[in-house]
Amino acid sequence: MSGLSLAAIKAKRAQTALEKSKQQEKERRTKHFNSEDFERHLDRYIKELEASGQKILSSNFQLAKRSYDFESCTVELEVPNDTIQRELQMAANDALSYLRNHLENDLITFSYVISKEALVSEYAYTPEEKYQKLVSKYPDIETLKKHFHLDL
Repeated sequence: MSGLSLAAIKAKRAQTALEKSKQQEKERRTKHFNSEDFERHLDRYIKELEASGQKILSSNFQLAKRSYDFESCTVELEVPNDTIQRELQMAANDALSYLRNHLENDLITFSYVISKEALVSEYAYTPEEKYQKLVSKYPDIETLKKHFHLDL
């Protein structure tokens, strides 16, 4: 195979790509971090988002419940619905870039879970429903109602 044939050029490109990926793998930063470090840098990133006018995105990051798997460097974001998940996924590259640089760990990734229970609020329309909702939140209202002989 001559050095100028198409097969030789493809083989050379494949070889250089393989060498480049091996080099990048060696150069990956893998400094360990803990949840406090992560939260501190994420809070800084959220403040930068707010300062740049991206308040909805910053509130979505604040709203997401986070859990950590330090072995695989994965941060699980539990979000209340599909829309917030998509918004966070679209902003993930910038957020991960920021966090990877500040935490000096190129292996950090996000995973997303849609919560079944988050932000489930029942709307109270009738006076009885409103009263029951208040009683569930503030049980002393029931004793006040009885003590003062109040109606709905």
